[in-house]
Amino acid sequence: EQATLHVVMGEGVGIRMEGEIAHIENNHAGLVCRHIDVDSAAHLRRLVELNLGDDSQLHRELAAMVNLP
Repeated sequence: EQATLHVVMGEGVGIRMEGEIAHIENNHAGLVCRHIDVDSAAHLRRLVELNLGDDSQLHRELAAMVNLP
C-alpha cells in the first residue's frame, strides 16, 4: 500500500517521503522509502546526527538505511 510520511519539525521545516508500507505491528508501521527530496533528506540527516551525537555512527546508520541498486 502506498503511503506518505510527513514529519513536522518546526515552522516551515519538515521531512516528507513517499513509500510503501512494509509492515504494521501494533501501533507502529514500517515504511520503505521510494522517494525523498533533497531538503527532506538533509533534515533527516540532521535529525539522525543530533540523536546519535557521533559522526562516524551517523555515516554507518545512513549507509544502512540506503540500499543502492
